[in-house]
Amino acid sequence: MSLFCDTAVLFIVPAPGLEKKFIVENAVEKNLQVTRIYFRPAPPIPMIAKLVDMARYYRLSGIGHKIIREKFGKPDIVHIHVNPPLGLIIYALTHIRKTPCIFSEHWSGYFPESGAYKGFFRKRFTKSLIKKAKTVTVVSHASQKAMLHHGLKNEYHVIANVVDTELFAPAAVKNDSDKRQILHVSGFNPCKNIAGILHAVKKLSGKRDDFELHLIGDGPDRGELEALALGLGLKDRFVYFHGRKTAAAVAAAMRQADFFLLFSDYENSPCVIAEAFATGIPVIATRSGGIPEHVNEKNGLLVEPGDGDGLAAAIDFMLDHHREYDAKAIRAYALKNFHSQAVGQLFFDIYRALADSQDRAGAST
Repeated sequence: MSLFCDTAVLFIVPAPGLEKKFIVENAVEKNLQVTRIYFRPAPPIPMIAKLVDMARYYRLSGIGHKIIREKFGKPDIVHIHVNPPLGLIIYALTHIRKTPCIFSEHWSGYFPESGAYKGFFRKRFTKSLIKKAKTVTVVSHASQKAMLHHGLKNEYHVIANVVDTELFAPAAVKNDSDKRQILHVSGFNPCKNIAGILHAVKKLSGKRDDFELHLIGDGPDRGELEALALGLGLKDRFVYFHGRKTAAAVAAAMRQADFFLLFSDYENSPCVIAEAFATGIPVIATRSGGIPEHVNEKNGLLVEPGDGDGLAAAIDFMLDHHREYDAKAIRAYALKNFHSQAVGQLFFDIYRALADSQDRAGAST
């Protein structure tokens, strides 16, 4: 957004082990005024801890808003990216000052396959925030449909995730390797179904040995997955675990990969797919959430979630045909849909419309 307007970011996060009650950091990063506030969370006492942390979040939100107002003046728009109930705290502070708010939702928990959108208070807080926001943006039409199914009614705009297309760019020259390189990047949680990937690779390894699967990431399932790969005879032969990497290291790995692989049980619209497209490589992914809105026969293959045989067949096909995909066309699609200029323009159009509406409302009172 800093390409189009003065933008300030307020980031508040618990920091276990912090000696002080909270610390504030202010910085200017790529034309963004960034205020970060780290606070010491309450002791882990059930229910009480959440209430105490919410009270601290409310107080620190006020401090953060004051810092930003002193540097910028009163904001024209407040853009909330925080799930309720904390999003409601920010709304409450801005509503007092009659500042229009928009809410962006990135979460995949609304999908029925996830089942994470539950609980009386979560639903009540979410409905309240969605109702109060001037408009809501989501990263896929599937996400909009899922939220509407839960009765979360508002004006929706679908705006794709943004990708650093300078960092994620095609390789000038790929490393010389006699084996094709497959890349997977994720948080190693159950919904990514990496175990399913390993079983598909095991099946394929009985047919061919001209490929390697490189797994980047970390998470609760990593130990079990490494043990599974070892038990299947794949570890450090067909499958390599690299742990968590920086964005630059992920981009470097994508540049050398022949294609990207994601076998999730459910997804919204994964940034890693957009990053793979920006790098010019095709993708194998599941037909879930917002993925089919971007992955098609021109830039990859879709398989059904949980279909291990279908995944093995798709990998087998892609190993032989990945060079037939038009890398320049894949990259062009990413630039059109995920570039900061394209995404920023869509958000700015919403900002401008809301600001103009606010001006007209103010002029009529």
